[in-house]
Amino acid sequence: MGIIILPVLLLAFIMLIVAIVLTVKLLIDKKVGIKEFLLGLIASLSLFGLILVCYKILGSAWALGPAFVVPTFLIFMPFGFYFLVWITKLEKLDYFSKVILLSVIFSGILAIVFYDFYFDFFDIIGVKKVY
Repeated sequence: MGIIILPVLLLAFIMLIVAIVLTVKLLIDKKVGIKEFLLGLIASLSLFGLILVCYKILGSAWALGPAFVVPTFLIFMPFGFYFLVWITKLEKLDYFSKVILLSVIFSGILAIVFYDFYFDFFDIIGVKKVY
């Protein structure tokens, strides 16, 4: 399974690095501020919580599931949304896309730092691990 998981996690890590570089450019141009950072953090924490709630409702989780679910819903999809807005230059969604980009950064950092805790949290909330 490591052969399948490693490319997914590497791609997520590469997207995280690209998001950090883009955010630094936005900071230099003063296009994002504290408000956007807070909204990005709230969005990231909300998505993490929503994923936990979904696992709780299901009652069980495949042991390697978070390695696919977390990058998909917290890195790939939001970064894809940012990229689409950036390519199409939709002014109405520009602010929202910046918040989503910051959410990608916070999600990536939280996923790296708290991955073991996140999976151990399943035991606390009563989600059965399936191997």
